[in-house]
Amino acid sequence: MRILHGIKYLTKQNLALRGHRESFQADGNSNVGNFLGLMKFLAVLDPVMREHLALIESHPYALSYISPGVQNEFIHIMASTVRKNLLDSIRNKYYGLLFDSTPDQAHREQISEVERFVDIDFERKTVCVRESFLGFLHIRQKDAASFVEIIMQQLEKDQMKIEDCRSQCYDNAAVMAGHRSGVQQRINEKNKLAVFVNCDNHSLNLVGVQEARQDTEMASFFGVIDSLYSFFSRSTQRWEKLKDAVPLVLKAEAESRWSSRTEAVKPVQMYLDKIVDVLDSMIEDVSQTIDSQSDAKQLVNRILTYEFLTLLGFWNKILTPIDRVQKRLQDKTMNFHNAALDIKGLRDHFNDARENLVDECLEDGKNLCEKWDVEIKRRTRGKTRMAGENARDAELSRTDEMKRVIKGDLDRLHKEMYDRFSRLFDIDSKFGFLLDVQGLCYGPDSSDCEQLESTCENLGAVYSSDIDGKQLYEEIIDCKMLISSRTNLKLSRPEDLLTFIVEYGDERVFPNLRIAL
Repeated sequence: MRILHGIKYLTKQNLALRGHRESFQADGNSNVGNFLGLMKFLAVLDPVMREHLALIESHPYALSYISPGVQNEFIHIMASTVRKNLLDSIRNKYYGLLFDSTPDQAHREQISEVERFVDIDFERKTVCVRESFLGFLHIRQKDAASFVEIIMQQLEKDQMKIEDCRSQCYDNAAVMAGHRSGVQQRINEKNKLAVFVNCDNHSLNLVGVQEARQDTEMASFFGVIDSLYSFFSRSTQRWEKLKDAVPLVLKAEAESRWSSRTEAVKPVQMYLDKIVDVLDSMIEDVSQTIDSQSDAKQLVNRILTYEFLTLLGFWNKILTPIDRVQKRLQDKTMNFHNAALDIKGLRDHFNDARENLVDECLEDGKNLCEKWDVEIKRRTRGKTRMAGENARDAELSRTDEMKRVIKGDLDRLHKEMYDRFSRLFDIDSKFGFLLDVQGLCYGPDSSDCEQLESTCENLGAVYSSDIDGKQLYEEIIDCKMLISSRTNLKLSRPEDLLTFIVEYGDERVFPNLRIAL
C-alpha cells in the first residue's frame, strides 16, 4: 500500500517517477528519481518500508514491487480505474464531444478526447459542470472521414451512445467545422441533436488574423511592428538600451493569439517618442556596426510615415476592445449567451463609431506628422479617369487613400464578425433564454409570457425526445414563483438555477427545466 500510494501521489502531482539511475546502490550524487527518492524518504520515518528497502539492497533479485515494469503496471491499473469511473458518470447523462488534434513529440498525429457533461448528485444536492479528459487517440489520416471513424469507434468502445450526444465542439479548421463534409456535419447526420458550437475565442482570433492580411497597408504596418521587436531582441545590448528608455518592453505578435498584437502595438503607441530616440541614438553611435546603424535608419524611415503613424492610433483603438472581449471569452465561467452579447456589442460598437473612429485616427495621424515633421501630401493614388471628370477627381490624396483603407478595414471587420459568429447567434436565439437567468427568474411577470411560451414550445418541438415544451414553460413559471418568495436568494448563473432545482426536490420535480438547463 505504501508503494501504491507513493505512485498515486507522484502521478496526481504530474511528476516523473524515474530518474537517471534507478538503483539503491547508486552513489549519493546520482539522481534515482522521484519515486525511489520518495521511498527512501518514507524509509526514514516508516520501519516497515525501511525493512523492505534493506531486504532489496541485500537481495537485489528479490521481488521488490518497485521495478519500472511494476510502476507502469500500477499506473495503468489506476488510469483504467479512473477512466472507468469517469465513463460511468457520463453514460447516464447527456454529454458533449470535444476533440482536437496535435502532433506528439514522435511526430505522430493524435487527437485528444474530452467529454463535457453535467454531474448532478441528488443525494448530496450538488451540481457540477465537468470536462473530463479521457485520453489521446492516434490517427493516420487527417481527413474528416478518418476523424469521424476514430470518434465513432471510440464511443462504441466506451459504450457511449451517439444518440445521447447534445453538442460537439472543435476548432475552426475546415476539416472539423466544414458545413458540407466536415466532422461536425458528419456527426450531425448521425445525430441531428448534436449541435456544433464553435470555439468563440478562436473565431474572434481568426477575424483579426484575416483583417491583417486583406490590405497591403495593414500588412506593412504589422511588418514594421514585428521588425521593431526583431531588431531589438536580436541583441542583448540593444535590448538593454530599449529597456532603459521604455518601461514596457516590446513583444512579438503571434498569429495563433490575436491579443498578442495588442501587447505588440500598445508599447509602440505609448512610447513612440522614446523608441525613435533610441533608434536615432544608435544611428549616430559610431560604436555600432554598419548593419545595426543601417537597420535602425530603415526602421526610423518606416516608422515616420503618414501611413504608420495613422494606423498606429487606429489599431490601438481597435485592438484594445477586441483584447478585452477575447480575455473574457477565455473565462471558464463564460457561456454562449454572454459570448453572443459581447460579440454583438463589439460588432455594433465598431459599426456605430465608424465615422468618428476614422476622423479621430486621421486627426491623430495628422498631429503626429506635424510633430515629427512628416510630409503628408507627397503621394497621390491615381485612378482611371472617366468621361466628364476633372483631373483632380481622378486621383486620391494621401489622406483620402488612408480614409479608404481604414473604412474598408472596418467594413471587412464587421462582415467577418457577422459571418464567423452567425452560428453563435443562431444557437443563442434558440437556447439563450435559458442562460439569461436574470430575465428568466426575475423578469416581468406577464409582458414576455407569450414569447417565452412560444420559445419553449419551439425548443420542445426540436428536442421532443428529451423535453415537453408546454411543461417546460409551466415549470419555468412555477420556478419563478418559488424564487420570488425567497428574497434572500440571488441567482445569477445557470448553474445557480440548476442547483436551486436540485436542492428543491428530486428528479421528479422540474424534470423538463432540469434537462433543458
